[in-house]
Amino acid sequence: FSVGNLNSETPTQLSVVDVLGKVVFKTSYTHKMELKETLDLSSVNKGIYFIKVTNDNNQAVYRIIKD
Repeated sequence: FSVGNLNSETPTQLSVVDVLGKVVFKTSYTHKMELKETLDLSSVNKGIYFIKVTNDNNQAVYRIIKD
C-alpha cells in the first residue's frame, strides 16, 4: 500500500491491529513525504485487520482481509 502527502517534519506511526484491538505490527517513519510499504503478515492468523497511519493530528485507517 502507499500513502502520500505526509509531513516530513513529524514522525509517522504505522500499526496493524486485529478486530479486537490487539496490535500485531507497529513501526514509525521520519522524514518521508510518501510512504510505500510492503507488510509481511505471514505470521498472523486469517481475519480482518486495520492498518492505522497516524501523523501529527491526522489519521488514516485501511481495512484489509487476510485469507
